[in-house]
Amino acid sequence: MNNGKICVSVCAETADELINQIKRAEELADIIEIRFDCLDESEIKQVWSSPASSKDEICTFRPKEQGGKRRISDKERLNFWNSDDETRWFKFWNTGTETAWADFEIDLYEMNATHNRRNMICSHHDFNGIPENLYEIYN
Repeated sequence: MNNGKICVSVCAETADELINQIKRAEELADIIEIRFDCLDESEIKQVWSSPASSKDEICTFRPKEQGGKRRISDKERLNFWNSDDETRWFKFWNTGTETAWADFEIDLYEMNATHNRRNMICSHHDFNGIPENLYEIYN
């Protein structure tokens, strides 16, 4: 028996386009990776306030140097993950739903921005190969 899952990554510059991509991805995907780093900054809140997907979600907000689509400062990234407004993400953090995951980079974890969160993926991206200090990064 194959227990594999299909993950479809969606990435768009506008909220409407991203929401449409999420709906299309629901037809095939078990999990949908929502790439918030593709969105224009002014479009992010519109996606948060849209109805949640019926599928599991992985939310990402990567800076360009870690495979993202635009330059994002550390402050922007921290504000994104630690938002206090009434968005789907804030509700997710407080209700502990099992259908959404946060994928943030190890440097944010080291800034103590994301500790004690549920459904957390802490990632490291190295586009040059396997780092010499892989075990150190893992630990």
